[in-house]
Amino acid sequence: MRRAAAALALALAGGAVRAAPAPQPAPLPPAAGLQAIGDAGQAVSLTTADLAALPRETVSAAPTHDSAPRRYEGARLTDVLRAVGAPLGPRLHGPAVRDVVVATGADGYRAVFSLAETDPANHAGARILIADRVDGAPLDAKEGPLRLVVDGDLRPARSVHNLVRVEVRRLP
Repeated sequence: MRRAAAALALALAGGAVRAAPAPQPAPLPPAAGLQAIGDAGQAVSLTTADLAALPRETVSAAPTHDSAPRRYEGARLTDVLRAVGAPLGPRLHGPAVRDVVVATGADGYRAVFSLAETDPANHAGARILIADRVDGAPLDAKEGPLRLVVDGDLRPARSVHNLVRVEVRRLP
């Protein structure tokens, strides 16, 4: 408050006030990553470098209920699910149709998807990203380093901040 008052007083007195340069976002921490688990227990730990090496997509989504959309970039969830043996594409039939994907954030927040709705081969609107960038910069500490972003959701309730785990589970 004192700093703002001093700047205002200087400006009113005819002096020039220069804004400090905007802080540059830090690069993604190399140790950050994601644990992926298949329905048979097969597990893979992926670093941010592993995720960055996967095919990338960009979607627009609002980060909060009352904000403007931003451009998120990251790996497709289906590519990570494929790494743990999830039955995708033509293999997604029979009992596998009951499979669900549970995405978990560092704070314990969870979102659940049917496996079929995550697979573009089975659901035309299936664009779910494990984002590591927004508007060209790494995610900030509140959102990331990883965030699940669901293209087409009108509210970001299934968008998991600080994503740490995705797991495929078979329902009985």
